[in-house]
Amino acid sequence: MDIIVKKDILDELQSQGFCHSSEEAENLLASVKNNIAEGILKNKSVDIAEFGCFYIGKNPSKEPLSMEDLIDNVVSDVGITKVRAKNAVSNLFHFVKDCILKGLEIQLIDFASFRLVEKKAQIIKNPRTGRKTIVPTRKVLKFQPEKALIKKVKKNVKFEPEKVFDEYIARLRTAAVLLVLPQRDFFVKTLEYHFDKAGWKTYMAQTVEEAESLVNEGHTYLVILDTAIENHQSLCESIKCRKHGRLIPLITLFPKSAELTQPSNVRICGDEQIVQPFEIRHLLTTSDTVLRRSTEEEAIFDQEVLLQFSSNDEHIDKANKLAQKLFTISGLSQEEQITMAAAFREAVGNGAQHGNKHKTDAMMEVLYILDKKKITIVVTDSGPGFDWQNYLNLGKQGDAVGRARERFQEGKLGGLGIMLMLKCVDKVEYNDKGNVLTLTKHLNKSS
Repeated sequence: MDIIVKKDILDELQSQGFCHSSEEAENLLASVKNNIAEGILKNKSVDIAEFGCFYIGKNPSKEPLSMEDLIDNVVSDVGITKVRAKNAVSNLFHFVKDCILKGLEIQLIDFASFRLVEKKAQIIKNPRTGRKTIVPTRKVLKFQPEKALIKKVKKNVKFEPEKVFDEYIARLRTAAVLLVLPQRDFFVKTLEYHFDKAGWKTYMAQTVEEAESLVNEGHTYLVILDTAIENHQSLCESIKCRKHGRLIPLITLFPKSAELTQPSNVRICGDEQIVQPFEIRHLLTTSDTVLRRSTEEEAIFDQEVLLQFSSNDEHIDKANKLAQKLFTISGLSQEEQITMAAAFREAVGNGAQHGNKHKTDAMMEVLYILDKKKITIVVTDSGPGFDWQNYLNLGKQGDAVGRARERFQEGKLGGLGIMLMLKCVDKVEYNDKGNVLTLTKHLNKSS
């Protein structure tokens, strides 16, 4: 984040002609800071028109130091006309406000700093009704008084943005969009124009390496990825299969000829998939929807990964390796990672063998969700399902190994896989049909 300091403000006052010298600009700024502190010291709040209110205590005082009073004091301190003082003070706070809205931090030595921060999505419980509401991620203004100001007024100083200013902050995008497209042509420039017009800050990358660098800098909250980019799945893995401290929604763009239901390799899916050609309005609407949904989901879980792949050995092996990578960063102990990986291999292996009947082109889907308390894995195969209740009961029985051996000799399913999964995770569930298996593993269960 770029920082605006005292020199930048003094230069602004001079360049606009409100102060005739650097000394005059410095005296004016010092007068403004001092009079705000003096007003607060007298238990008065200080109202700055179109900017906000400085105060102490729970709420601003009923008899504040007005903008007019502040300007009169500046006239007396600096020795300039009231017209010049009014224009200079107004311009000072307009400049500060504009810088804040552009995402810049304001640092005023011995006074305070202002900057926009992101308030994470959270779940709020109504104490009266008990109902829970998700408050999405949003921008808020962080005001931090300097120690010198606190020492002078002998209390902690607060700041409340003026209503219109506060509403404008609330409407700000929580972040930027990263367009990862193979070339910067007229279409890309058109996309950038429409995203800028809609209030997005846009970044552009033409390679996976450029995109990963921008994502790692922490400025990107939505990625739009053209799958024509070489090695695009590497970027999908980078975004989805590691924890960034926040969810990064991903929209993938596919050519018209793409076979979305039959990927040629293991596919790490985006949150939304759009087939080209498409209307820009549709992309903008989808981006809004995905980002809003993602900010709400942040209050519920930390990571979500969706894999799609066919039932051949190579794809299954790659899916197992991706799962192991996810378990490594999940918060599980090393021993729990091993048992979780074993359960995952069994779940996928059973789906490929018994659900998809060893058909190497039959599809499988794995949904991985990590929240603060548990890991949830949902494995879906393309098969007709089976009488899972019988095998689940078999897996829970003490003589499961013997029974499974007998059934194997009869040429039937043994149930050993289910028994292993039951020992490795906390819950094993099937849907009614029997082609969707859900594994649940609690984190820090011993604590």
